[in-house]
Amino acid sequence: MKLKSTRSHGFTFVELLIASVVAGIALFGGYTLVNAALSLYAKNFSLNRSHYTGRVSLEKVTSKIYASGAAPILIDKTGADVAGNGPAAGIRFCVPAAGGAYTVTNAVASTETSAVIQMRTGQPRPRASDILLIDAGSVVQTGSVVQVEITSVTNTTDASRVNVTLRDAPGSAIPANTRCLILQQSSFVAVGTELRFYPLVMSTARQGATVFNNPLNYSVVSTVEAVPGQTDAKPFAYNGTARRLLSVNLRNRSSKYSKRVGGFNSFFNIRSSIAIKSTYLDPTKLKAIN
Repeated sequence: MKLKSTRSHGFTFVELLIASVVAGIALFGGYTLVNAALSLYAKNFSLNRSHYTGRVSLEKVTSKIYASGAAPILIDKTGADVAGNGPAAGIRFCVPAAGGAYTVTNAVASTETSAVIQMRTGQPRPRASDILLIDAGSVVQTGSVVQVEITSVTNTTDASRVNVTLRDAPGSAIPANTRCLILQQSSFVAVGTELRFYPLVMSTARQGATVFNNPLNYSVVSTVEAVPGQTDAKPFAYNGTARRLLSVNLRNRSSKYSKRVGGFNSFFNIRSSIAIKSTYLDPTKLKAIN
């Protein structure tokens, strides 16, 4: 009986070539799917993060405006007042200092321009460009509302008291130990691609461009871009002459968290109209920055 021998044969070149092509197609398909998934993730993360930052910025603007004593005044990117209803680069407004009412300890005649202010524990020290406001009590009963800007603040021998110099005379006599409010003038301003918050905008802007653009004098709330047709970002405008409804348009570009999202870095807008709630200040008595 003749036995038939068996022998293993290797793959031919053609078989190896076909196998390589099939494997390459499979690997390329897998890479394409993974790359698409990563790109989609980067896009969604970028857009969601950018929208979140924009909305948080809008909430900060809204909370400050709700706490202000009158409709904000429109200003340009240098801090100077802007006439009309906008659009404008920024707004300045007055917000009561934390800690409630202060006390004017000395009697002040209607024509005087200095007073002594007492602070309780935890109350911030009055600052130059803050507003001294008295709109109740014996002052109003015998005279009129006191609303005047503070030009300078100096120490006294008592750490809880300061001397303040007023830009104008109060116009009404202020008896000793009269309660008052201290209003802080602040602003949000779009400068370049930054939406800045200035906690002390009046005295900062009055010192010129160098001081106004010093990062020590402001914090960046968000980035911002100009809308089509505008050279600079001007996100603030009023919808009517009554100035009861402030329009805010924060235009931005999606943050680039990965090189994968370069094609998705499109602009987006977060728009809102904010109703002005408080009107206890007379805006005509607020001095212009320039």
